[in-house]
Amino acid sequence: MHVHGSGGDEWPPPRSVVDPVQWGRLLRALRIMRGYDRLTDLARVLRTNYGVEVSDRSLYAVERGEQMPHLDLVVAAADALRAPRGWWDDALRADIVANLDGGTVRR
Repeated sequence: MHVHGSGGDEWPPPRSVVDPVQWGRLLRALRIMRGYDRLTDLARVLRTNYGVEVSDRSLYAVERGEQMPHLDLVVAAADALRAPRGWWDDALRADIVANLDGGTVRR
């Protein structure tokens, strides 16, 4: 039996926690703001400095929202690009952001 959350089987299933299209847009915007005009430069930093196994092609797919970013990419990109607190919030479900912020919905 597959159970979503604590409420038993739910239909429809809950939306994904991360909106990959919005997350990719935010990644691209922050990359450019931080001076990485070429995505390949950021990909190289992620591989070299953080050990993230990501190809240039995969990173392009993430930026276009065609591929969900994996956790090590999310964390490394946030650090490498010095993401401000709350930068990724628009790419996350509002209820998740509220829980992370102690229960206060900011949208």
